[in-house]
Amino acid sequence: MKATSIQNLYNEAKVICINKNKSADISLVNCSNEFLLIYDNGIRKKIYASDIIMIKSESNYSNIILHNNRSIFTSKTIKHWSTKFRNDRLVRVHNSYLINIDKVVALDRSNSKLLLLEDKEVSYSRSTKKYILNLFNPN
Repeated sequence: MKATSIQNLYNEAKVICINKNKSADISLVNCSNEFLLIYDNGIRKKIYASDIIMIKSESNYSNIILHNNRSIFTSKTIKHWSTKFRNDRLVRVHNSYLINIDKVVALDRSNSKLLLLEDKEVSYSRSTKKYILNLFNPN
């Protein structure tokens, strides 16, 4: 699958996924190859949305936690990242957390917590409780 980025008249990037059967999917949210370029210690790195376990708010900063316990501390807020990644797999479950729902391992309903890969634990808010429960009980 290839992904290319084009710019429209409103200065907004659209991601176009080209599948193996040569059909183009112009949806912004279903492209698994979505990435951003982030500066880390003066080096520009490509971060794929699928590599992110969670993004944790640290006041006016954020900490992007990737697989293998790698993390990138950024000067951007969690609100910034929730708008930059136009991916339906990255969900804001709390004021302090943006998580990748594909990385959820377990749900602790009694403590309102989600267990993510690599032993990361995240609280979810009451407003997202219904959405979280629907992920685990699709009926």
